[in-house]
Amino acid sequence: MIWLKGILQKPLVATNENVCINCGKCSEICPMNKDVKNSSFVTSAECINCQTCVLNCPKDGALESRIGKKALKPLFIIIKVIVMFFGSIFAFQGARLYKLLPQSTRL
Repeated sequence: MIWLKGILQKPLVATNENVCINCGKCSEICPMNKDVKNSSFVTSAECINCQTCVLNCPKDGALESRIGKKALKPLFIIIKVIVMFFGSIFAFQGARLYKLLPQSTRL
C-alpha cells in the first residue's frame, strides 16, 4: 500500500537557493502565475506540474521536481500526469462509472 502513496503523491517544485541566480524567469513563464522565484517549495494546488519553470530555468539544478526527497526528471512528471489522467478515465469506464460519450436522446 505504501507504493500506491508514492505513485499518487503530488510532486512539488523545489528551489535550490545555493544554485539559483534569482533571474525570475521561472515566475515570469509560469502559466499559473505562481511566484516560483520567492518560494522554496511550490506546493500550491494551483500548480499543474507542467514543468515549464523547471525546463526553462537557465541555471541547471536551480529548480527540480521532487517527491519526498527524491528528485525526478521533468519528462517523468509529465508522463506520470498524462498516465494518471487517462488511466483514471479508462479505469472508471471499465467499472462502468463513466461514459465518454453521452447517451443519445430520443425526441
